[in-house]
Amino acid sequence: MTKTGLSSSDTTVVSVLTACGRSARLKEGRSVRSSLIKTLRHSSLIINTAMIDMYSKCRRVDVAKVVFDMMSVRNLACWHAMILGHCIHGNPEDGFNLYAKMVDGTCSRDGQISINKHIKPGEGQGIFQDEITFVGILCAGARCELLIEGRNYFSQMFDLFSIKPNFAHYWRMANLFTGVGQVQEASEIIRSVPVNEDVPYESLLWVRLLGSCRFLGNVILGEQIV
Repeated sequence: MTKTGLSSSDTTVVSVLTACGRSARLKEGRSVRSSLIKTLRHSSLIINTAMIDMYSKCRRVDVAKVVFDMMSVRNLACWHAMILGHCIHGNPEDGFNLYAKMVDGTCSRDGQISINKHIKPGEGQGIFQDEITFVGILCAGARCELLIEGRNYFSQMFDLFSIKPNFAHYWRMANLFTGVGQVQEASEIIRSVPVNEDVPYESLLWVRLLGSCRFLGNVILGEQIV
């Protein structure tokens, strides 16, 4: 398409970058960025976000951060992409620090956030969080086996931001408990996943049972269920 002289839309560029990230094709992802630079094309917010995601998934979180730092305007999606990049593919500590910056607060070592309550949404960073933010944060906690911090972040979801945890958050907490050797607690938190109208109750029961088998190491029962 490029060789024929046709210009691509933002949607096309994002689709290509997303494909490169999912398949960890760094070389092809770099060529897309090079093409944008050579044609003096201005990178839109959506393209930069896709670029952050691509570089992170290709294990070049350092380059993703360069793209993020160069952005003069950021929305929730690009903050998510950079936080998830740090937490899942890079240095989790950088993810925690960026999360604290996102909420206009300071982050202590145990995961406690002190927020500047005088800043209104839209001023400074002041970006509202949602469930995706905490998927990355809890994943980082599980990677580093930071139980106290993970518990604090999990509590902040509903205590500080009124975000209702979903199955992904409970699963991350179960992984965290397992990582520090508390397999019984991991099983219990999976069993405590609340019923959600979007998930059939029967499916939730099977998930709870399979989760318990996984975290308690009951392979035989798990195979029988499957």
